[in-house]
Amino acid sequence: MRTSNFALRLQPTLLEAARNLAESEGVALNQLINVAVAQMVAAHSASNYIAIRAKRANLPRSLEILRKAGAGNPPIEGDELPESRLALSEDLSRIQGPKCYEVVREFQAFKEVEEGCALDEVPMRPGYLLQTFPEIDWRGRVWNGFETVKFRHSSSSPLRAHLEDFENCTKPTQPA
Repeated sequence: MRTSNFALRLQPTLLEAARNLAESEGVALNQLINVAVAQMVAAHSASNYIAIRAKRANLPRSLEILRKAGAGNPPIEGDELPESRLALSEDLSRIQGPKCYEVVREFQAFKEVEEGCALDEVPMRPGYLLQTFPEIDWRGRVWNGFETVKFRHSSSSPLRAHLEDFENCTKPTQPA
């Protein structure tokens, strides 16, 4: 295995915490940093792989396959979907094009500043019209522990919001 040297500058408190962690784990500081970097690279690679695969997904076909899974077997405890998710799944399987929503209560959406970087908050105010593209954008991706939905507001770049906020603060409407 080929190795290389790299000068790494850490804040003193972070360096001390890393040394303490390495000691408690019984590994060298260098090994701890290598493992941490490897984990971040792996997580980023997996996220990119999933995003690429998700773009090829056929949501109506996937839902059709899932409906057939376990056909004839009675549900067991824990198989239930919350009513809101069940209704959403049924709704999405019938939609062919964009779906429009009107904001009825203000909520926060988020815009990626740069791919993989921090997100800017964007307030969604009552009266705004939003548009989703289920076959592309309804992905249910988890961000900060919350399931999200992707949508557009006017000609903006894609935005994300917590799915629960989106469902509670919007109502379906007819496209303009």
